[in-house]
Amino acid sequence: MASVLLYKIIFDLTSKKLPALTGAFVFMANPNILYMQSTAMTELLLFACMLGMVYSLQRWIRTEEKKYLLYAGIASFLGTLSRYEAWVLFAAMLVVMFYVGWRKQYGSPYHLVRGVVQKRYRHQDNVLGGRFLAFLFVGGIGILGWVFWNDLILGNPLYFQDGQYAKPSLWVGKSDKVVGNWVASFHTYWYAMTDNLHLVIVVLMIVGLLVMLVRGRLRHETLPALTLLVMFPFYVVALYEGQRPLYVSQVQHAAFETNNLLNVRFGLLMVLPASILIGYMVAQLDWKRHGKVLCAVGCAAVAALTIVLAVESFNDPASSIITNKEAVVEMHSTYDEDSAMTSQYLRHHYNGGLVLMESYGNEALPYQAHLSLGDVVYEGSYKLWNPTLANPSAHHIRWIVMRGPSQPDDVYKRLHYSPELSSYKLVYKNPDYSVYERN
Repeated sequence: MASVLLYKIIFDLTSKKLPALTGAFVFMANPNILYMQSTAMTELLLFACMLGMVYSLQRWIRTEEKKYLLYAGIASFLGTLSRYEAWVLFAAMLVVMFYVGWRKQYGSPYHLVRGVVQKRYRHQDNVLGGRFLAFLFVGGIGILGWVFWNDLILGNPLYFQDGQYAKPSLWVGKSDKVVGNWVASFHTYWYAMTDNLHLVIVVLMIVGLLVMLVRGRLRHETLPALTLLVMFPFYVVALYEGQRPLYVSQVQHAAFETNNLLNVRFGLLMVLPASILIGYMVAQLDWKRHGKVLCAVGCAAVAALTIVLAVESFNDPASSIITNKEAVVEMHSTYDEDSAMTSQYLRHHYNGGLVLMESYGNEALPYQAHLSLGDVVYEGSYKLWNPTLANPSAHHIRWIVMRGPSQPDDVYKRLHYSPELSSYKLVYKNPDYSVYERN
């Protein structure tokens, strides 16, 4: 879906099929895209929704057909329920939609004032506001629903930001060198972007941006695609404020000896504007007498370069594909080895019944143990978590998994040495995990 939408966005901007296919190919052949689309992550769903927002708003600007605002709203609704980055793009799209609608309806501020004085715009006053509110409602209902869900389930509409398991301080310490440091924050996201896209593709993206600014002259239809670039300053600000961690070896190498990669996939989002801008750039080669030949050569060169970079990465995916490298490094850490051994025990000995286990910090364990989440009572289990911690046997808990004592979770803190464990038998233990089964 994302690949098709990229093709449509570039073709709509350039009316040229080959450059549109070239831009989409930059996305499709990116090794990190190929890796992430094979994982149980929401990045590719987010990318598809973001591109749906861009394409629909771009078509609305060109045609003024209201159905495209509806499509953009639906894409925003799905995107904002996928990942929080879509919230930022939705806000940027609101600004673009209002600005373009304003210019289409009123023209320049001078014409607006003159029209109001001459009472020419009175019958149109509600057109722009109505369309803006319609897009705001359809696109923002996902955000509203998520806030309502947090309030309903957890008693705090902003639990996703300041809740017990959501506080930024859980992952980002004040000693992190990027917090409060604009230069380090910029460098961190820059390296994350270049590690995901490759420096050559980033350079071509910058050239494509300059070409679009010069040749496109900020025409209204180019604005939706350009809004994708807002994600770069957004991530830099998020790192500066300490909202979420992002570790790259070029910046955090001195602070982390064994695991200096975390959330590097954040940089992969920039492949979307890169693909569009590169496709737009090669399309502009077709403007001289032999422009079609030059454009075809440019497309072939970009495609060949993309293939070379991809093959180079595939030769050693564990170290060249940065999103894969992060997973490999993480899996070889001592903490994950203890989790993997516990998962292996459960995978071979679990034979049914409810499992009491905290999810935070143990996210990989039930997946590796092949447990159904319907059989796990965790901190997100509606109105079950605290009562079950207080009396697990009364709530038909057959298995208890706790992490501690080095990094104790809530199960360890509440039940370790507790009389409630008297009806359970310790059946497995390693330095970080203990597994109990009901007698």
